[in-house]
Amino acid sequence: TPLTAILGYLKMMDRESLEAEDREALEVAVKKSETLQGLIQQFYELSQVTSENFRLEAERLDAAKLVRECCLAYYEVLEQRKLEAKIEIPDGPVWISADRNGLERVISNLLKNIERYAVSEFYVILYSDGGRIRLVFGNDIEPDMRRENPEKLFERFYMGSVSRSRGGTGLGLTISRHLVEGMHGKIHASYQERDGKDYLEIEICIM
Repeated sequence: TPLTAILGYLKMMDRESLEAEDREALEVAVKKSETLQGLIQQFYELSQVTSENFRLEAERLDAAKLVRECCLAYYEVLEQRKLEAKIEIPDGPVWISADRNGLERVISNLLKNIERYAVSEFYVILYSDGGRIRLVFGNDIEPDMRRENPEKLFERFYMGSVSRSRGGTGLGLTISRHLVEGMHGKIHASYQERDGKDYLEIEICIM
């Protein structure tokens, strides 16, 4: 795409030959281009999951293995944020019927949400509940965030005060909701309080 070409040329530029001020301007251009690229990708995904012709293909898959792989993929990013992690995933397989790419996208979106908004810690818990799986993502939040209705996070383009200050688009959780519901599952958000700290908790339930 034209944007991919722009990014390519920006990254090919010889930074060493530039003055410090010009290098700083170049970095800003690269970051803004990458942000725009991410937005375009999310708009494309949103157009897909809201299309009348959109279908997810269910297959038998090991949810424990998929969650573990997604968490490992985000390990370095979350470690850079110096977040304390609590991850509880069964050692053995947890079989469900779901679309692999769709579920992987949902998990990635929720981990990205944690990366952006967690203050100091997060948890990911997977457990089987009578033929269903429950997958819980939680992270501590700033006190101001609790004043907002958690279910609004799934509305298209909704951005709370914290999201606006941290570059959120208001699309990731909307896409996740459509994907989960497309797999005949449910997703909801709530605020929890533990040991005097506020947490945002997002729970997914899939057969």
